[in-house]
Amino acid sequence: MSEEASLEIVPPPIVRAFNRAFGKAAQKGIDLRPDAFRRRGELTTGLHDYGHPSFHEHLDSACRALHPNANLSPFGRFAAATFYHFHVENRLRIVDLLNQRPWLRDKEIVEPIFIVGFYRTGTTQMHNLLGADPRHRVAAAWELMSPVKLSRDPKRDGFLRRLRSRMIYDLSKIVVPEARVAHHVELEGPEEEFFLMENDFLSTTLMNTYQGWDYAWETLDWDMAPIYESLRQQLCILAEDEPERRWVLKTPYHLWHLPALYAAFPDARFVFTHRSVPEALASYCSLSAMTTSKFAVHTDLERIGRFWFDFYQEGMKRAFAARPLIPESQRIDVPLTALSKNPIGTLRAIYDYFGIPFAEAEQPIREKLEGLTQEAKAKGKHRYRPSQFGLSETKVVKAFSHYEAFYRELVERFPRTHEVAMGAYEVAR
Repeated sequence: MSEEASLEIVPPPIVRAFNRAFGKAAQKGIDLRPDAFRRRGELTTGLHDYGHPSFHEHLDSACRALHPNANLSPFGRFAAATFYHFHVENRLRIVDLLNQRPWLRDKEIVEPIFIVGFYRTGTTQMHNLLGADPRHRVAAAWELMSPVKLSRDPKRDGFLRRLRSRMIYDLSKIVVPEARVAHHVELEGPEEEFFLMENDFLSTTLMNTYQGWDYAWETLDWDMAPIYESLRQQLCILAEDEPERRWVLKTPYHLWHLPALYAAFPDARFVFTHRSVPEALASYCSLSAMTTSKFAVHTDLERIGRFWFDFYQEGMKRAFAARPLIPESQRIDVPLTALSKNPIGTLRAIYDYFGIPFAEAEQPIREKLEGLTQEAKAKGKHRYRPSQFGLSETKVVKAFSHYEAFYRELVERFPRTHEVAMGAYEVAR
């Protein structure tokens, strides 16, 4: 049976019960300051080396957004303490492993594909389809949450890492059930590498879920070189015992840092996804409100709208300024309309553009597409309105007029340039 994801900003009963039962204890007893995170992480791992000193600056910045936040509910404090404790543990284990295996520090990632675009522009479907190619490597959610092996025995290691990650994913399914329609993620399915970046406390979760909006603006001034260096090393850790395959990665936040991303991966291929901003922005505000409301005392929808409106504007300016740094042969722009109406033709166009043979990938991609189509039919539609977030379509179109003109031209040009037939077929949301 299909369903709709309506915007629900009241926490589910289990969260309300937690807040009633542990309210005062959580507010007083859950310490979200940097020293507390370090103390707990060192206690549970027995490790003390955090590597590059920028880690402590980033942890400090995150904790400034978390610890004094009076709008975090008792459950919000508990969830943040658990989630970020995992990332402190990860950081300590990553540095320890690299100290033991220094050759992983300098190993290269050859010609990865990065899927980059505003949030809610089809990046997830593109990731799933490109990741279906057996020649490509995507990271499952469970291994991103626990990138370092916890046991030398493969079966035990897989069990322990999945169990550790399942604590976060199963909890999120219970706490934000409507996300099943808006943005469903499986523990065994491909997920964004931002989880690896959160081990350096570059946290999009803090921006999206815990209202770390001042923190989000701070990150735009960070030196991203150590973070992207760490990302490369963590990818090498994940693929250490495997044959060489091309990484397929996607995190919309890269859009705000294209020069640093390209400097770290100069031979990468970039698939830029595009969608009309009034649709993409309202959709992401809705998803952000769904999650934020489960961890906050009060949820201000218009404030969420104002932040993402401003943050999208900054992303647009940065992306248009940085795109010329990437050679045309290494980047392709794909409108969501093409991916929705002819996904196979669109994928074939991407492969042809980058000179990658498509024949071997076509059948696995078709099979993946069929699965995604069935899932989409079962889950239903994600419903949202810009007005819920104090946004008018006129205001958004005016603010993003440069991008909207680029998008309209791309919608017309892409099918002709790449010989992609357009029909009535639609999967992407």
